[in-house]
Amino acid sequence: MKRTAVILFLFLVVFLAWGFYGNGQEEVPVLKNDLYQDQYRETMKRMDILSRTLLDYVEYFNKAPAVKTLGELMEQDCGIGLTFADFFFDEIPREKIPLKDVWQNDFFYKYEKEMFWIASAGSDGKFEGFEQSGVYPAVESHMQGKDIILSSKGFTVFPLEKEKAYFFIRTLLRVLLKSGDFIGSDLEF
Repeated sequence: MKRTAVILFLFLVVFLAWGFYGNGQEEVPVLKNDLYQDQYRETMKRMDILSRTLLDYVEYFNKAPAVKTLGELMEQDCGIGLTFADFFFDEIPREKIPLKDVWQNDFFYKYEKEMFWIASAGSDGKFEGFEQSGVYPAVESHMQGKDIILSSKGFTVFPLEKEKAYFFIRTLLRVLLKSGDFIGSDLEF
C-alpha cells in the first residue's frame, strides 16, 4: 500500500510539473534575464529584507507588529525607545528601507499574533488578497499582474523558475529512491 501511494504521489508531481511547464515545445521561453523576472526578483529581495527584520522584531517581542501598513510601522515606538526602523541598525539607511515594490506600489501587510505576511500586488498593482497560495511559472505570460506573498515562514505565492522546478522533482526522486519505499528503488540518477 505504501509503495502504491508513493508511486501515485510521484506520478502526480511529474504530471503537475509537465502541465505546469509543458512538454518543452511551448512557444513561451523561460526568461532568464528578462525585465519581468528581474523586477519580480528585486521585489522578492525587498520583501526578504523586510521579513528578516520583522522576524527579529517577533523574536524580541514575541508578537508581530500590530499595524495596518509598513509605512506606519516605520515610525511606531516599540515601547523601548526604538522604532521599527531602528531594527535595521546600520544594515540599511532609514531612507532606503524598502517599503514599495519595484512598480512603486506600497507593500501590503497583515499580522496575527507571531505571524506576519508581506505582499506585492505585482506589475498590475491589483492585490487579490492574502488567501492565495501557490507558485506560477516564471515566464512573462504567467507573471504579468501576479501577486507575491511572503509570510513569516517563507514565500507562499511566487514565480518558480523552470530549472528550480526540475531540481525539486529530481531531489524528490533521489530521496524516494534512497528510501527504498517503492518499486524501482534500485534505479539511480
